[in-house]
This record gives sequence, structure tokens and C-alpha cells, in this order.
Amino acid sequence: MFLQQLGRGLRHAEGKSHLTVLDFVGFQHKQFRFDLRLQALTGLSRAQLVDAVSEGFPFLPSGCHIQMDRVATDVVLDNVRSQLRADVKSLVADLLAAGDVDLAGFVESTRRPLSLDPPFLTVSD
Repeated sequence: MFLQQLGRGLRHAEGKSHLTVLDFVGFQHKQFRFDLRLQALTGLSRAQLVDAVSEGFPFLPSGCHIQMDRVATDVVLDNVRSQLRADVKSLVADLLAAGDVDLAGFVESTRRPLSLDPPFLTVSD
């Protein structure tokens, strides 16, 4: 819904020179995926997002700006980094949540890439 609202605000209109978006990052559901939202807005890969968030999004199109305070940056970075880790626990949880699906259905429902970026799989307790 946020992307839909943002898209409406970004539409060209006579007399509109800019759009200001104020979004206060609150406590998000643990499964909320900042990486997917930021990828849709920026076109960056999941691995590139860590650097972009850390550096304050230095390479956005002309006239665009994303600003986060330190606390929001830390929350978003933790969330994006957790999505980069493909541990067995998270893959099993995603598979159980996806239900009885084939590989294509799993990839579509979880939005996990077939190739890991960066390429690693961790096993946690």
C-alpha cells in the first residue's frame, strides 16, 4: 500500500514541483521485508542495499532523496542483513509458510532468489 501511495504522489501534475514523504518507521512485524520495498524503489540488488542504507542512499536519481535517522537506519539495516542470511531455519520457516508448492511457487511466494547474493548459506541452532 505504501508503494501505491508513493506512486500516486509521484504522478506529474500541473503546479506540483516536488513531493515530500514523511514516513515514521515504527515497530514492524518481524517478517516485514524492507529489502523488497527498497529494491522496488531503488532498483538495487539486495547486497547493494546494505551499502546504500549505510551511506544514506548516495546514488538515487536526480531530485530523489531518502533520509533516515540513526535509529531507523539501524532497524532497516538489521532487517536487510537478516534477509541476506539464508540460514536453514529461515528457509524451513519460509517453506512451511508457502505450503504445498513447487520450486517456482516457493520462489514467488517468498521472493527469495535462486542464486544467493552474496553466495552463502549458514546453519544456525
